[in-house]
Amino acid sequence: MSLPDLVPPLSYEEILEANVRRAKEMLPGYIPAQGDDVMLVLQAFSYRELLLRNLIDQNTRANFLSTAEGAYLDHLAETRYGLYRLQGSKPYTTATFSLSKPLDYDVVIPEGYQLTEDGGIYFAHTATEAVIKAGETETTVTVILDKEVASSPVKTEIPVSPLPYLSVKQNGDYDHGGDPETDEEFRERIRVSLSDKSTAGAKNTYISYTLGADERISDVTAYMPSPGVVRVIYYAPEMDSVMQSRVVEALNADDVRPLTDQVQVASATVVTVDVTAKLYTRRNVDRAKAVAAATESVTALFANPQIGRDVPISRIIRALMVDGVEDVEVTAPSGTLTIGTEEVAVLGNVGISAEESGDVY
Repeated sequence: MSLPDLVPPLSYEEILEANVRRAKEMLPGYIPAQGDDVMLVLQAFSYRELLLRNLIDQNTRANFLSTAEGAYLDHLAETRYGLYRLQGSKPYTTATFSLSKPLDYDVVIPEGYQLTEDGGIYFAHTATEAVIKAGETETTVTVILDKEVASSPVKTEIPVSPLPYLSVKQNGDYDHGGDPETDEEFRERIRVSLSDKSTAGAKNTYISYTLGADERISDVTAYMPSPGVVRVIYYAPEMDSVMQSRVVEALNADDVRPLTDQVQVASATVVTVDVTAKLYTRRNVDRAKAVAAATESVTALFANPQIGRDVPISRIIRALMVDGVEDVEVTAPSGTLTIGTEEVAVLGNVGISAEESGDVY
């Protein structure tokens, strides 16, 4: 829903015209002329009024959930809804801790052991305690980057507090993190969070807390397969055990889960949908451009996967019917795909060819 005009939009010329009319009323006999002293003042104040109108409009819109942005949205969420923007999640990888020679005692690498990189800008820490057993020379442990970001190629292999004979080798780039929540994502979570005020275990309450558990989660559903049992299913382009743990912890908090609910949490089962089709184009149509447009259209169709949402073949056909295409022949999928309650359809391989239909339009 769009907001009505909060401040009637006027152009600079309209404002100046109104101010000139007012000046004529106040100064009988005044004849406006470009460059006279009165006109210069009117022009300056008209421009100033234009800027003030825009400022008032922007500040007013900052007080509405549908139009607030950035820090204004953060303030609105905190003061009216008690919510805070998700700062994303920290990516992780594994690192191998090695000794230059075997020792006759265990070497303990404590949980939270800090690492950094050459510039000392980025830091990381071990997720758990790790032990290099006596007589052994290495162990592998999960390392978490201390920054909320989807992924990072940074190498944190320098111990902040070095241990004797110990070196560190990072085994890959940091991944499986999440960028901070966007305005649109935060806005949608605020709307869903209105259900959090319910103490009856409402469906949207579980959805809201699940979305708030990990910024990477893009869709959630909840249903009751039997009395007292609630199944919460979530989906993200990349799902892992860290995400699962965060959701379970969030939904089992004392102030979230009703005592009578047994909550079961699971990630959605991904159903990969390959699309293979042939386009029949009109004469004089660039077939390569038609294939590119159809591929882009099909990709957009699957851009926001939703749990339990079927994939009608008619939607795929509509997506393929781009400009210049007269007809399509879809060989995969062979028909409408029925997606289960705990499944989500995700686009796989796309193979589209084109040939001229021979008809003139």
